[in-house]
Amino acid sequence: SFADDKYLNFPVACDGEYHEYDLPVGRHSKWRGQTIRAIRLDPVTGGAERGSKVELDWVIGE
Repeated sequence: SFADDKYLNFPVACDGEYHEYDLPVGRHSKWRGQTIRAIRLDPVTGGAERGSKVELDWVIGE
């Protein structure tokens, strides 16, 4: 299940361009040493402007 204590918050650029983000999940104390089998992305916190969208091109795990 997705636990509230395992979240990772990170800033995103809102300029209409694609960007790569490196999320260091191994540094999170609750994820260290764990196998990640699923992820959940909540693209906004709070509200978003009407017509806003998020496009996810790819995800890779290392």
